[in-house]
Amino acid sequence: TQPSITEESKQKVVIIGAASVGKTCIIQKFTKGVFNNGEESTIGAAFVVNRVETSRGPVILNLWDTAGQERYKSLVPRYFKGAVAYIIVFDVSERASFDDAKDWLEIVRNESGANPIIFFVGNKIDIQPDFDLKEASDFAQEQGLTYWTTSAATGENIKQLFEDIGERVSVLQTAPQSGGINLVGEHEQKKSCC
Repeated sequence: TQPSITEESKQKVVIIGAASVGKTCIIQKFTKGVFNNGEESTIGAAFVVNRVETSRGPVILNLWDTAGQERYKSLVPRYFKGAVAYIIVFDVSERASFDDAKDWLEIVRNESGANPIIFFVGNKIDIQPDFDLKEASDFAQEQGLTYWTTSAATGENIKQLFEDIGERVSVLQTAPQSGGINLVGEHEQKKSCC
């Protein structure tokens, strides 16, 4: 049997990826059950907290939603301090965002410290994919990443993704202190997030 967590464990999870891949929409679907296709781009990072039940007990996920625009790319690693897991998101309908996700993976591995838990997520599976998703799943497997496909629009696999994250991080009984800068709710206009 698994050991239980006697008090709620708080774990920092950073969500990264190119602009408009649906990072904010994924978080909103998970935390609020809503989908807003007109969501504005995140500037810096926004911080959301949500609870997930695991086989070891409840875990609090401190979700850091980071900016995806190229001009903010060098700033994103500031939010890595204290993170125990990363969600790298790409848009299955935009091949370029998959290539960009590979760049984000390199950044995470270079900036995050030893052996981070990484989830590689293809979002917008409600839309026709722009390339063969076997390439993405093969890449994730080769790189030792946990691979998911999701749709923030329909909710497909959103709950399951975060339950998987909760299970993976619940083995960490105590989390490092969250560091970095806390910019909450700063946005700029963009065409569409999801």
